[in-house]
Amino acid sequence: MCIRDRYGTIKKLCKQVIEKKEDLDTWDLSTILWGLSKLDPFSERAQTFQELEPVLQNLAEEFSAYEIITSLRAFAELQLGSQQTFDVGFSAYQGLLDTINYQETVLGIYVLGLCTHVDITKYNGLFSQLQERMEKFKSLVLVDGKQGLSLIHIS
Repeated sequence: MCIRDRYGTIKKLCKQVIEKKEDLDTWDLSTILWGLSKLDPFSERAQTFQELEPVLQNLAEEFSAYEIITSLRAFAELQLGSQQTFDVGFSAYQGLLDTINYQETVLGIYVLGLCTHVDITKYNGLFSQLQERMEKFKSLVLVDGKQGLSLIHIS
């Protein structure tokens, strides 16, 4: 496939995503944002992300921790997204903090580090909480016991 054909396909895909943006659920949205962020730069990408920002903001409370941090990662890696998008997204993520796993913790720290185009000073507390959570994960050991695999905390 030549580059011109691929570009035409991506352009059509972005148009369809924007047309059907109100029908997207959290998994669809996070997957689309992540996928578009991994393609070579193209002119419609920034516009597509901009069109999807209100959808992310509206669905923020419905996202799983993985979905919201993946969506924020896509915006942050491209240096796109408004302050409001990150405020709403990090607020939803922080609300799930007690349930996030190791990967979601690492991604949270990574995304906060990428956010150079928005003010994240209000998330210093979140960053500290994520660091503390990482320390707790470091002290967990997987044990194969009579009842199967389990995690135990060692001090």
